[in-house]
Amino acid sequence: MQKTTGKTKSWSDKFGNKIMAAAVVSAIIPVLLLGFLVVHKLRTDLIKQALSSQKTFSYAVTSGVDALIESFKKQLEMLAGLPEIQSMEKDRQVEAMHDFFSFNPVFYSIIIYDTDSYVKSAAYRNREEHQQNKYIGRHLLSGKSEVNLPAKEAFKAVLKSKKPLVADSTMMVQGERMLLIFLPIFDFVASNKIIGVLSCAINLEGPEMNQLISGFKVSENEIMLLTDLSGKVMAGKGNVLPEGLKQIKTVHKDFSFSEITPVDFEINQNRYIGIISPAKALNGYLLAAKPSDIIFDFLHSMLLDLFIILFVAVVISVGFGYVISKHLADKINSLLEGIRKVSAGIISHRVEIKGADELSDAGDALNKMIDSLEKHRMIDESWNEIWKSANNKGELPEHNDE
Repeated sequence: MQKTTGKTKSWSDKFGNKIMAAAVVSAIIPVLLLGFLVVHKLRTDLIKQALSSQKTFSYAVTSGVDALIESFKKQLEMLAGLPEIQSMEKDRQVEAMHDFFSFNPVFYSIIIYDTDSYVKSAAYRNREEHQQNKYIGRHLLSGKSEVNLPAKEAFKAVLKSKKPLVADSTMMVQGERMLLIFLPIFDFVASNKIIGVLSCAINLEGPEMNQLISGFKVSENEIMLLTDLSGKVMAGKGNVLPEGLKQIKTVHKDFSFSEITPVDFEINQNRYIGIISPAKALNGYLLAAKPSDIIFDFLHSMLLDLFIILFVAVVISVGFGYVISKHLADKINSLLEGIRKVSAGIISHRVEIKGADELSDAGDALNKMIDSLEKHRMIDESWNEIWKSANNKGELPEHNDE
């Protein structure tokens, strides 16, 4: 009698294990796909919600800043319309400018040019005489330094447009960053004739600039920044705003943001998501943003729930797959055992029939085949016995080879 041992199979070759693996994969893939779609949709919605809130906020801030800058221009227009300023006499202009400083603390200095860009008079809030006199007679347009380029362009633009404007970028004056506002000085008699240009500096590194945005409330985790066209920070607000922030790399002269634009940037290795919008009155930008960790906080908590759901799905699928695979594997193993025993010549074995599925039909067919084999064996054995008995008694005819 031969042994019915078969070749040892690997885990992946076993039919029951394949069924269980298929059940696990079938459970994981839909959960992963659904989870990915939900996470992607939620992430998109969270960003849209944050940007929508920041857009509404930026509209309010830029409108407020524009109105405030316009009020500065109106105050300077009133100063430029005084007879003392229109006289183009240095002493009278300086006295009028210092009187103006006493009522308007946000202004740092004022310089008055004639139409040929020569400095006629200058006044500083600190009233330092050497500062007020050292610029007298200087020619703005003749200098080759690029530092004064924004002031030169603004001077030319004012003479051409006859309207107040803000210089394209900030300037360093006495080691401090300044926002420059230029406006024309008209003749007292011929009101349409320009006789000079007034330039006023607002200190951006003192408390003056922060007054521009001090009236606007930001949420606990938001930041708000005002920058010039090159990305240099003019003012900022927010509890999570890093101290000493001077430059936003996202904003530089090679880019022009003519409308509200979503931005994604880093400050001190912290990622922020927000919007940047033009602040036209300042010739700069307003940036409103929130740390990405805050925006996606709900998403992160949901990911934990998703992992729990995935784990439960895997556990259920493993259990379900084990039950199904064991049931099928038992039937297949029983059928395989019967086939192996028949191939080894054991025809007394019968496969146990359970259920009415295809495997049960296969087991029944195998049993019938074994019955047929057993029947034929019994017939063969009976004929062999009869043949031997007859041969021993000499009743069989002798075989003649001739």
